[in-house]
Amino acid sequence: MTRVFFAAMSESEIATYIATGEPMDKAGAYAIQGRAARWIPRIEGDYANVVGPAAEPRLPDVEGRRFDLMLAHSPQQRGAIHRDFMR
Repeated sequence: MTRVFFAAMSESEIATYIATGEPMDKAGAYAIQGRAARWIPRIEGDYANVVGPAAEPRLPDVEGRRFDLMLAHSPQQRGAIHRDFMR
């Protein structure tokens, strides 16, 4: 589990942030790696849990096969894909 701590935001700061459009396509309606970072004094846990995976985390083609890590539902499956790729 990862906990994200926000500083207090004024109504004006909230409205200004929303007006940037940044929060509109984000789960949780903020981007820790974007403008919202100024209101986040700390997190407890893994920063990658908050940012999320890359849009297309794909391994390159190997012998004509393409592996999509987004289809791997568990860390074990992702590890198996990675091990297969590294052979």
